[in-house]
Amino acid sequence: MTETSSGVLQPFTSGSANKFTPIWSPKGDRVVFVWDPKGVLDLYEKPVDGVGNGALLWSSPEHKWTTDWSADGRFILFRSNSQKTGFDLWALPYQPSSGAAKPIEIAHQSFDEDNGRFSPDGRWVAYQSNETGRYEIVVQPFPGSGSGRKRITTEGGFVPQWRNDGRELLYLAPDNHVMAVSIELNGSTFEAGKPAPLFLLSPQSEFAVSPDGQRFLVNKIVKDASPITILLNWKPPAQ
Repeated sequence: MTETSSGVLQPFTSGSANKFTPIWSPKGDRVVFVWDPKGVLDLYEKPVDGVGNGALLWSSPEHKWTTDWSADGRFILFRSNSQKTGFDLWALPYQPSSGAAKPIEIAHQSFDEDNGRFSPDGRWVAYQSNETGRYEIVVQPFPGSGSGRKRITTEGGFVPQWRNDGRELLYLAPDNHVMAVSIELNGSTFEAGKPAPLFLLSPQSEFAVSPDGQRFLVNKIVKDASPITILLNWKPPAQ
């Protein structure tokens, strides 16, 4: 929703087709999202002050979901859903409204790779992979298609997120603890410390971290209390 000068909330997009996974551009002036007007979720982008439902960036036979936009604005990270290889990760060079760009392969193995995030300097990609039989957090150089990748968890992990200085990676553990891992980046080398728990999330909750890594946005499912009904002057039925 976009708040206009009149204070009235207006839909950012319209129509009955499905639209998911909106991602802000680094400058905050555009949004990329997926939309299925043709029955398949494809990548679209739209300026914040624009009209309509946006311009097509990339179309393919598989459903797609956006996961990140590099800090320099050059690449959009997304996952696709292949019948042969499951979830795969790709980076689309951002060329607005040209339709000429083609995705760069990030992770395209015979297991699932998901929730990819660029490091702040754009030289690494963190994501979750179930190559071992459960999801673990993996980091690999960018650009690249799996070479030099390094697993940084051994007890499970989901939805990695970088601190803005690139010196810490946060993720969600299987027991719902938000975990932190110190990171040493030195050119083409990458070293990760030992994961440490920060706090426990409620079941089904998600989190986002502020750029400085000091604050967290957490959603929480709140259930309204069941109403209590009182019946006055009630008489039991005759036996």
